[in-house]
Amino acid sequence: MEQSRLFKDVRVRQTQGVTYLHHWVNTTVDEGGFYFYPNGTEGGAEVIPPEFNTALILDGSVIVHGVDIFRPWQKPPKINSSSKTDLRYIGNDKWLVVSNNETVEEYDTTDLRISLVWR
Repeated sequence: MEQSRLFKDVRVRQTQGVTYLHHWVNTTVDEGGFYFYPNGTEGGAEVIPPEFNTALILDGSVIVHGVDIFRPWQKPPKINSSSKTDLRYIGNDKWLVVSNNETVEEYDTTDLRISLVWR
């Protein structure tokens, strides 16, 4: 909507931040970089690797941005968008994806990329 400039008179400025909390991810192998277009979509994309203990701050309503696929070779679990789904920590660095009270997948902490996004 922001890129169309049709809503300029009602735009609410915002600050958006993304920080990466995982220390085990190899960003060269695991991929999942943050990309953005500093000169609009007519210019080229810039990619920032999701390095541990770093943060990005931007106005996400103005700067076109996204995230590349993390570990693109791994097949994600199939989850129905209308299902109640949780990621549950069960101890010993193990996590379960539970959908409608059924375990869909199990992961180790090192299988996860952890980031925090705020506005």
